[in-house]
Amino acid sequence: MSATSGGKHDISVPSKGTIEYSITQKMSDAKASYITLLEACNFAGTAVTTPAGVSYEMKTSATDTLSIEWIDPRTTIQGRGGKGAFSLKAQINQPVEITFDYKFVYEGEVQLAAVDPDNTVPTAAVPGFLYVLEDCASYTINGASGHFESFEINWGASVVSPDTTCPAPNYVQEYAPTLTIVQSLTEDNEASFEELKTQSSKNIIIGLFDSTATKRGEIRIPNAVPNDLDKGGEEGRLKATKSFACLPTSGDDNIQIVIFD
Repeated sequence: MSATSGGKHDISVPSKGTIEYSITQKMSDAKASYITLLEACNFAGTAVTTPAGVSYEMKTSATDTLSIEWIDPRTTIQGRGGKGAFSLKAQINQPVEITFDYKFVYEGEVQLAAVDPDNTVPTAAVPGFLYVLEDCASYTINGASGHFESFEINWGASVVSPDTTCPAPNYVQEYAPTLTIVQSLTEDNEASFEELKTQSSKNIIIGLFDSTATKRGEIRIPNAVPNDLDKGGEEGRLKATKSFACLPTSGDDNIQIVIFD
């Protein structure tokens, strides 16, 4: 990640420092661009075969942590033992955005001497993005297809920086993932709209596409338990905003981010 990618950092340095770092980026169809970032949020990848790809799911016992170097023109700030939380959201025909929020143990910084040239800030090529596109069959609520105008997932993780005499890595204390879906009532999604209103648990699938409308992945939430429902009108149509608690069915399968090969 380059320093020009929209991140910010706050550092508090008493005897033990903490770096808080937030980064928002467009979700890529290249798994390598966020595998490490998800692993530091206590997610782990598992191969799937139908279709072939990788499913990223919560792993409560994960010990992977993240190290970081914040490279400014004259200073490099270093952190280690990072753990984080994430959220992702998308609107129709827009790239999916994913936001990571991390805490690191402050390790130190390197300040350049006056005679040294500026640091070279690393950059990366822009990858292909993932989108929510107009394909009703790829968005289902308990098997009923329909139009999703937007959605947002918040992993709801709480990251702790332990106070010890020997600096220890951060860890995820708890998590409470939620999903919010916005959907309008139209002629061809009446079934899913009716399903959205009921209070039974839902199996929700959200398709992810590249810019050529080729399906590149899915977000699967097998046990979405309804919370609030807000109904209103916009542009002459009935619109519903529904929130869910994402609970597991087996192990830690609350949310599955599946990226196809």
